[in-house]
Amino acid sequence: MSATARFTARRVLLPGGEWLENGVVEARDGVITDVRPRGVFEGCENLQEWPDCAILPGFINAHCHLEYSAMHGLLQPAAFTDWLFQIVRLKSELSEETLRAALPGAIEQIIRSGTTTLVDNLSLDITQEALLQSGLDAYYLFELIESRPEDWPAQMAEEALARRMRGYPLNKAGFAPHAPYSIHVDLFRSAAERALEYRWPLSIHVSETLEENEFFLKGGGPFYELKRRFASLPSDWSVPGCSPLQHLDAHGLLDFKPLIVHANCPEPGDAVLLGRNGLSVVFCPGTHRYFNRAPWPMTAYRQAGVNVCIGTDSLASNESLDLTRELQLTHELHPDLSSEELLAMITESPAAALNFPDKGRIHSGCRADFSIWRWPYANLMEWIEDAQRQCLAVFAAGRSIACNALF
Repeated sequence: MSATARFTARRVLLPGGEWLENGVVEARDGVITDVRPRGVFEGCENLQEWPDCAILPGFINAHCHLEYSAMHGLLQPAAFTDWLFQIVRLKSELSEETLRAALPGAIEQIIRSGTTTLVDNLSLDITQEALLQSGLDAYYLFELIESRPEDWPAQMAEEALARRMRGYPLNKAGFAPHAPYSIHVDLFRSAAERALEYRWPLSIHVSETLEENEFFLKGGGPFYELKRRFASLPSDWSVPGCSPLQHLDAHGLLDFKPLIVHANCPEPGDAVLLGRNGLSVVFCPGTHRYFNRAPWPMTAYRQAGVNVCIGTDSLASNESLDLTRELQLTHELHPDLSSEELLAMITESPAAALNFPDKGRIHSGCRADFSIWRWPYANLMEWIEDAQRQCLAVFAAGRSIACNALF
C-alpha cells in the first residue's frame, strides 16, 4: 500500500487566492487527498515540515519550444520572416548532439520556476528522453507545417498524423498546426478531429505579426515572398481578405477550440471573435519584448472574455524558461492586473484552456503538483515583484522532482 505524505508550511495558497495559514497538504498515489489546518494532523506520520515557506500550486507552461534551447544567443531580432530563416538554418546546421546537450540546463530553468506541467511544441524528436527523466508532466504537441493541399491528399492525412506520433505516449500527445499561413485547412481539420476525439491539446500560432495579417488581408508582403521562395503557395491560392483568425473561423476551425498562441496583432473584431468562441490565448512576454513589439492587447482580450495564459516560448527568443520571470514581466507590462489574476495565468487559466481539470489548484482530488517557496512576503504581489524569489522544492504527482540541493 502506498504511504500518505503530508507537507506543512506557514501558508498554503488555495483556489481563488485564499491563504490557509499553517496548513497541510496531504497526498496519496499522486493525488491531493486533503488540505486542512495543521491541527487536524497532529500526531500523524510522514509530516514534512517547511517552516517560513508557502506552498503554491504547480505552474503550467502553456507554450514552449524546448528543442530550440541550443539556439540561445545565436539569433538576432530581425524582421520576423528573416528570423524564421535563421531558425531553419540553425536546425540544419546544429548537430543533434548539440541540440540535446542544451536540454538539461533548459529543463532545470523550467523546474526552478515551480513549473510542473510543460506543453512542448516539437518538430524534432530530441526532447522526450530528457523530459521523461526530469519528472515534469510533459505534453508533446507535434508541429505540423505544410500549406499545399496537393501534398496532403485527404486519404494520407490520418496515416501522416499517426506516423508523426509514433513512439510517444498517446495520453500525452497533441497537435500544433504551426500557423494559418503554413498549414492547409484540410490538414488542420484532420489534426483537430483527432485531437477532439482523444481530448488532446491543440494549439496554433495566430497573428504573431502585422506582416502575417497583411498576407491574409491584402496578399503580398514578406509572408508572400517567404511562401513563394519555398514554393508553398497552393496552386489555387487567392487572398482571403480577412484576418488570420477570421480565416480559421470561416473554415469552421475555431469550433475545435484551439489554443491561440501570441495573437499579438488582432484585427477589428478578432477579440470579440475569440471571446464568443470561448477561446484561450497564450501571451509570451519575454518573446514579445525580444522582438520589441507593440503593447500586447491584454485589456481588449480580457474585456472580450478571453481566457489569457502565459508561456515562455523558446530560448531562441527569450532569456530564460523561468515562468515566474514571465509572470513578473507581465506585471511590469500590465500593472493593473491583480496578483490573483496574474497567478491564474500560469495555473487555473492554462488548466482550463488545455482541459486539465485536475491541475492548477491545491484542492482535494487534484494532482499533487505544487512548489514550495521561501516566504518572507506579506502578500503574493511581493513574491511576484521579487526577482530573488527562491523555490526550495517542486513536486509532480506527489514526487519530488527537484530540491534546494539540486538548485
